Amino acid sequence: MLFASFSSDMMSRLCGALLCFISFCTCAQPSITPLSTELERMEKLRSSSVADFIHQLPLLESELFHASPYERDYYRLLQAYRLGLSGQLLDAYQHLEPLLASTTDPNLRTRAMALAVNVLVLSKNYRDAFHYLNELSLTLHQGLDGRTVEQASAVIALTLLQLSKYDEAQYYIQLLQQTASSDQALCHANYLQIEVLFGEQRWQELEAKVGDAVALCVLHQEHLYSLLILNKYHEMLIEDARFVEAIEFYNAKKNDFKASQYPIIVAQTMALAAEAYMAQGELGLAHSLLSSARDKVDGNDTHQASRAIFKASYLLAEAEGDYQQALADFKEFSYRQSDFHSDIAAREQAFQLAKVEISAKLQQIELLSKDNQLLHLQQQVLSKEAQNARLLLGLFLLLLLVLGFLAYQGLMGRHRFKFMAENDELTGISNRYHFNKLAEKSLLHCKKQGMTVGVILFDLDHFKQINDKFGHATGDWVLQQVVQSCRNFMRLDDVFGRLGGEEFAILLPGCHADKALMLAEICRDSIEDIDTKRSGHEFLLTASFGVTSSDTSGYELKQLLSDADQAMYRAKQGGRNQVHFFTGTPAAKSQP
Repeated sequence: MLFASFSSDMMSRLCGALLCFISFCTCAQPSITPLSTELERMEKLRSSSVADFIHQLPLLESELFHASPYERDYYRLLQAYRLGLSGQLLDAYQHLEPLLASTTDPNLRTRAMALAVNVLVLSKNYRDAFHYLNELSLTLHQGLDGRTVEQASAVIALTLLQLSKYDEAQYYIQLLQQTASSDQALCHANYLQIEVLFGEQRWQELEAKVGDAVALCVLHQEHLYSLLILNKYHEMLIEDARFVEAIEFYNAKKNDFKASQYPIIVAQTMALAAEAYMAQGELGLAHSLLSSARDKVDGNDTHQASRAIFKASYLLAEAEGDYQQALADFKEFSYRQSDFHSDIAAREQAFQLAKVEISAKLQQIELLSKDNQLLHLQQQVLSKEAQNARLLLGLFLLLLLVLGFLAYQGLMGRHRFKFMAENDELTGISNRYHFNKLAEKSLLHCKKQGMTVGVILFDLDHFKQINDKFGHATGDWVLQQVVQSCRNFMRLDDVFGRLGGEEFAILLPGCHADKALMLAEICRDSIEDIDTKRSGHEFLLTASFGVTSSDTSGYELKQLLSDADQAMYRAKQGGRNQVHFFTGTPAAKSQP
């Protein structure tokens, strides 16, 4: 593994990319000198003994005084690898920047770009990473040696896989397969192909390919890749609900996984096996596996193994009726899941932004080229008729531009006014009118489908006192933080609205009363955990919740909100900062 200390969710994929760096290429130098021979030795040492590589590379620095430009650049690239291996990602990238700007060797520059992509992705600097990725893709057919093309193709394919761009990734995987100069490179390509098949849920093709892919990697001692492929096959069995086969597979391969030096992969495999045992009713074995899995990972990490562990844990606790533990594990799982989706969104946003900026630059280049052609024509064409034609063309284009701009402004204005009419300006969620509209539509659908609907109504405790004591700016901050905190735990089809002041409502299609109560408890706890010091003042922030469901209150929105309101006032009468479910008994009104 190239960089030993990181906890990214894409751990297995990044391991693959970084090993591509280690396994693939040594550069062909212009001439053989003692220093170039030593640099090649360092290149090989990097893949065989990372510790020796980190220790011995600085010893060559004293020989750089008489080195050629190529040797200095080669040493700088190896030094960037060394810094990355030591966890110094920022320093590694700073070493690469002058190399990317000045080296005249195309293979060295391409390798530096590939390393930059990995360093920037690990640093979560996705925007710069995808700029280099686009540039890297343009260099593949510019006379590079075969091993450099292998390396660049693998990095591009892996990065595209992280964005679920399977069709685009497939092109570079095929390029890697066509240019592979060793069975090790084919092993890497097979692993990337397995990732594509898994992402597209092509289970039959994946199952047919796994055996040969693992055998090739094992034959050439690519043990990490064989484990990654086996783990992906195990995950496929769980996704396809083939739990008996998943258990048989785990029992057949568990010794191979346990003997490896990759605890995160082992932990994820154990969590998957626990889920399979739980599905078969073997709760004791599931408990044992989850306990062993937790011992292998840092509980604060948000990578895929931790998510798998907490998902299986809360499902197991729920199956055993331990709802308090289920709630605690579900909160841990939700936190990691939210962090995972946020990271995916950041990568996708940066990728699209990079594409737009690259496209804009290409258009600018094209426009400059056209301008040069036009200037050349203007010098050749002196007739008045041609000048008038160009003038008319310019006026026509200007008219189209003005009309297009006006149409765009009108369209954006309509969208803006519609958004303002339907959403609360302060918090960004639905206002009362839009909430009622969406809720009525959802209730009608659920009633037709026979689906249960849950409703949560909550009100911030003593909110008026917060406004009066600390000002409306603090009150606005509180409302925004409450909405942001609660939205983390909602599904895409849940309807969330601000009914007025400090009162909010959530409609939960397809949600039974117990799940609605659990979500209300999570939101109540999340609101209480808000750090109010960030507002510039310190105060207690709590909310009282009322919950009902269509099983109790029917499918009329007015009745659902009325019953949830009754339950909410029972929570306030009980001392606030509570969740109450509507039982059918009216509650006396109290102060908010």
